[in-house]
Amino acid sequence: MKSLRLLLCVFPLALTGCATLGSVNWSAAYPWNWFGSSTAVTEQGVGNLTAATPLDENAVSDALDGDYRVRSGMKTASGGITPFSDVFDKAYGNCQKATGDDSAGVECKAKGSQHISYIFSGEWRGPEDLMPSDDTLKNWKVSKTIWRR
Repeated sequence: MKSLRLLLCVFPLALTGCATLGSVNWSAAYPWNWFGSSTAVTEQGVGNLTAATPLDENAVSDALDGDYRVRSGMKTASGGITPFSDVFDKAYGNCQKATGDDSAGVECKAKGSQHISYIFSGEWRGPEDLMPSDDTLKNWKVSKTIWRR
Protein backbone atom coordinates (compact mmCIF):
# COMPACT_ATOMS: atom_id res chain seq x y z
CA MET A 1 0.00 0.00 0.00
CA LYS A 2 2.88 2.33 0.81
CA SER A 3 4.43 1.85 -2.63
CA LEU A 4 1.06 2.58 -4.28
CA ARG A 5 0.80 5.93 -2.43
CA LEU A 6 4.38 6.74 -3.36
CA LEU A 7 3.67 5.87 -7.00
CA LEU A 8 0.56 8.10 -6.99
CA CYS A 9 2.62 11.01 -5.64
CA VAL A 10 5.61 10.54 -7.94
CA PHE A 11 3.72 9.80 -11.20
CA PRO A 12 2.22 13.33 -11.63
CA LEU A 13 5.59 14.90 -10.84
CA ALA A 14 7.27 12.69 -13.43
CA LEU A 15 4.71 13.67 -16.06
CA THR A 16 5.17 17.35 -15.24
CA GLY A 17 8.92 16.96 -15.54
CA CYS A 18 8.60 15.32 -18.95
CA ALA A 19 6.36 18.12 -20.21
CA THR A 20 8.84 20.73 -18.99
CA LEU A 21 11.84 19.02 -20.55
CA GLY A 22 10.35 19.46 -24.03
CA SER A 23 10.62 23.24 -23.79
CA VAL A 24 14.25 23.30 -22.65
CA ASN A 25 16.76 24.66 -25.19
CA TRP A 26 19.12 21.67 -25.12
CA SER A 27 21.49 23.07 -27.74
CA ALA A 28 22.57 25.73 -25.23
CA ALA A 29 23.84 22.92 -22.97
CA TYR A 30 26.30 21.60 -25.54
CA PRO A 31 29.88 22.38 -24.45
CA TRP A 32 30.78 23.89 -27.85
CA ASN A 33 28.05 26.50 -27.30
CA TRP A 34 29.27 27.57 -23.86
CA PHE A 35 31.80 30.02 -25.22
CA GLY A 36 30.15 30.70 -28.59
CA SER A 37 30.47 33.98 -30.37
CA SER A 38 27.78 36.61 -30.10
CA THR A 39 25.83 37.95 -33.05
CA ALA A 40 27.84 40.64 -34.82
CA VAL A 41 27.05 43.56 -37.12
CA THR A 42 28.95 43.03 -40.38
CA GLU A 43 28.89 44.39 -43.92
CA GLN A 44 26.32 41.71 -44.82
CA GLY A 45 23.94 42.44 -41.92
CA VAL A 46 23.42 41.45 -38.30
CA GLY A 47 24.13 37.76 -37.80
CA ASN A 48 22.01 36.00 -40.44
CA LEU A 49 19.74 39.05 -40.70
CA THR A 50 20.41 40.67 -44.08
CA ALA A 51 18.67 42.98 -46.51
CA ALA A 52 16.99 39.90 -48.01
CA THR A 53 15.32 38.95 -44.70
CA PRO A 54 11.58 39.73 -44.79
CA LEU A 55 10.49 42.40 -42.32
CA ASP A 56 8.46 39.95 -40.28
CA GLU A 57 8.84 39.19 -36.55
CA ASN A 58 9.28 35.42 -37.11
CA ALA A 59 11.75 35.85 -39.98
CA VAL A 60 13.83 38.34 -37.99
CA SER A 61 13.77 36.12 -34.90
CA ASP A 62 14.81 33.08 -36.98
CA ALA A 63 17.65 35.03 -38.60
CA LEU A 64 18.93 35.88 -35.13
CA ASP A 65 18.68 32.20 -34.10
CA GLY A 66 16.05 33.03 -31.50
CA ASP A 67 18.79 34.48 -29.28
CA TYR A 68 17.16 37.91 -29.18
CA ARG A 69 13.66 39.15 -28.50
CA VAL A 70 12.36 41.37 -31.27
CA ARG A 71 11.15 44.67 -29.79
CA SER A 72 9.74 47.83 -31.21
CA GLY A 73 11.91 50.14 -29.11
CA MET A 74 15.34 50.29 -27.53
CA LYS A 75 16.25 50.85 -23.90
CA THR A 76 19.33 50.43 -21.79
CA ALA A 77 19.53 50.06 -18.06
CA SER A 78 22.55 50.03 -15.76
CA GLY A 79 24.81 50.35 -18.74
CA GLY A 80 26.23 52.90 -21.07
CA ILE A 81 26.06 53.63 -24.76
CA THR A 82 29.31 54.48 -26.56
CA PRO A 83 29.74 58.33 -26.79
CA PHE A 84 30.81 60.05 -30.03
CA SER A 85 34.32 60.69 -28.69
CA ASP A 86 34.88 56.93 -28.22
CA VAL A 87 34.17 56.30 -31.90
CA PHE A 88 35.30 59.45 -33.76
CA ASP A 89 37.89 62.18 -33.24
CA LYS A 90 36.03 64.65 -35.43
CA ALA A 91 32.84 64.87 -37.46
CA TYR A 92 34.44 66.31 -40.61
CA GLY A 93 34.78 63.56 -43.21
CA ASN A 94 32.85 61.07 -41.09
CA CYS A 95 29.47 62.63 -40.39
CA GLN A 96 26.69 64.74 -41.81
CA LYS A 97 23.51 66.28 -40.49
CA ALA A 98 20.88 63.53 -40.24
CA THR A 99 17.63 63.86 -42.19
CA GLY A 100 13.99 62.86 -41.82
CA ASP A 101 12.88 61.62 -38.40
CA ASP A 102 16.50 61.81 -37.21
CA SER A 103 17.09 65.43 -38.31
CA ALA A 104 17.94 66.51 -34.75
CA GLY A 105 20.92 64.16 -34.82
CA VAL A 106 24.12 63.55 -36.74
CA GLU A 107 24.67 60.50 -38.96
CA CYS A 108 28.18 59.06 -39.07
CA LYS A 109 29.47 56.27 -41.30
CA ALA A 110 31.08 53.42 -39.34
CA LYS A 111 34.81 53.28 -39.96
CA GLY A 112 35.67 50.88 -42.78
CA SER A 113 32.02 50.19 -43.61
CA GLN A 114 29.92 50.74 -46.70
CA HIS A 115 26.64 49.76 -45.05
CA ILE A 116 26.71 50.66 -41.35
CA SER A 117 26.15 54.12 -39.90
CA TYR A 118 25.21 55.54 -36.52
CA ILE A 119 22.86 58.32 -35.52
CA PHE A 120 24.24 60.32 -32.60
CA SER A 121 21.87 62.43 -30.51
CA GLY A 122 22.39 64.90 -27.72
CA GLU A 123 21.74 68.43 -26.54
CA TRP A 124 22.51 71.39 -28.78
CA ARG A 125 20.95 74.80 -28.93
CA GLY A 126 22.25 75.90 -32.31
CA PRO A 127 20.46 76.33 -35.65
CA GLU A 128 18.61 73.21 -36.82
CA ASP A 129 20.25 73.14 -40.25
CA LEU A 130 23.85 73.26 -38.94
CA MET A 131 25.91 70.45 -37.47
CA PRO A 132 27.16 70.89 -33.91
CA SER A 133 30.88 71.37 -33.29
CA ASP A 134 33.14 68.44 -32.41
CA ASP A 135 33.31 69.74 -28.86
CA THR A 136 29.50 69.54 -28.58
CA LEU A 137 29.34 66.12 -30.28
CA LYS A 138 31.92 64.49 -28.01
CA ASN A 139 29.30 63.57 -25.37
CA TRP A 140 26.47 62.66 -27.77
CA LYS A 141 25.32 59.04 -27.62
CA VAL A 142 24.38 56.52 -30.30
CA SER A 143 20.61 56.57 -30.60
CA LYS A 144 20.33 54.32 -33.65
CA THR A 145 22.43 51.89 -35.68
CA ILE A 146 21.54 51.78 -39.37
CA TRP A 147 22.36 49.10 -41.92
CA ARG A 148 21.73 50.11 -45.55
CA ARG A 149 22.08 48.11 -48.72
